[in-house]
Formats: sequence, C-alpha cells, structure tokens
Amino acid sequence: VANPIPPSSILKSPPRERLPLVESGEKRQTIRAVGKRRHARLGDLLQLYTGLRTAFCRKLVNPNPVCVAVHSVYIFKISALRGEGDKYQMYIDERIVFHHEVTEIAVADAFPDKTEFCDFFDSCHGMPFHGVMIR
Repeated sequence: VANPIPPSSILKSPPRERLPLVESGEKRQTIRAVGKRRHARLGDLLQLYTGLRTAFCRKLVNPNPVCVAVHSVYIFKISALRGEGDKYQMYIDERIVFHHEVTEIAVADAFPDKTEFCDFFDSCHGMPFHGVMIR
C-alpha cells in the first residue's frame, strides 16, 4: 500500500526581514541555488522554519504547504557593452524571462524590484546563477 502522505522537505529559514511575509502567506516562493542537497519536488509537504539549529527554532506555517511547482532558474550577467538597461538575463525552464516577468518574480520573492533581486543573487552566489524556484 502506497503512503498517502508525500515526503517532506525542510527549507532553510528565510531572512529575518521576510519572516512576516512567509507567515502571512504573501511570500509563496523561494529560489535556492543548486547544490548537494535535494530540493523540494512537486507534491512535497514543505516545512518552513526559522532559527533552525537554535533554541529559538519555530515553525512559520501550519499546516505544511504543498509544493505546487519547481522550476529551473538561470540568471546571467549581460555585458556592459549593451549600454543602458538591464544588466541581467533570466531563464526559467530554459525559457527567456522578459523585463516585466522578472519584476513580478522579484516582487513575489519579497524584493522591491528586479535590480535588487538580481544583484542579490550576483553578490551571494556569483554569476551565472543556477537554481530552482520552489512554489
């Protein structure tokens, strides 16, 4: 008999300034760098915590939300030779993402705009960035 409960994935806790957005349900996605650990898969129950491995650990959302989508994400830095305009190009599932879509993704991930969003990944992970978007 198959287990009716899908396996769970624990996601790293979001930055402190984004905790209220996660708890309220306003922030419903995260983008994580591809690494050694397995990321959430479609149908996984997501356990969202803050303060992991501390005495202040607490669960952010109850009941556990279900992962409804996982997308491959690539962000590349565009050459400065292009002049004014965007410094980055983004692909989701190998599809180019246009300006307004990058802004929508950035805002959904609790960034004020696409520039701050892309600059964050550049400064934290370097370019090109390869990750997964978990919703």
